[in-house]
Amino acid sequence: MSDHTESSAGSMALCNALFAGLHHRIPSLQRSESVRWCGFFEKDKARFVYVNHRKAMNRIEVWCKGDPNELRRVSRLPFQERTATTGGFGAQFESRVFLDSLDEVGPATTAVFEVAYRVQEG
Repeated sequence: MSDHTESSAGSMALCNALFAGLHHRIPSLQRSESVRWCGFFEKDKARFVYVNHRKAMNRIEVWCKGDPNELRRVSRLPFQERTATTGGFGAQFESRVFLDSLDEVGPATTAVFEVAYRVQEG
């Protein structure tokens, strides 16, 4: 079982909506579900988004590549910079935002596509 299927209905809906919005822009987008995360990626390419679900809240935490200042500029959502870490995940996924409503998914989709996906494309 993954956290996606074990999460609250609202958390699952937010993840599904974010995936659907990005899939509309990136038709080859895929999602992997693990015990802790959903990862969004294209076949044979690195993941550029990870979603952490909540079991009791209608919320997701989205980690993505890209400068949080640029993500904020594009979306007006409160993307936060990751605290410095020594691991590879922290070096690559330097931005995060919490999504609590479907109204936030559209701006998040735009930011992730225009910034994080472009970073991943290199």
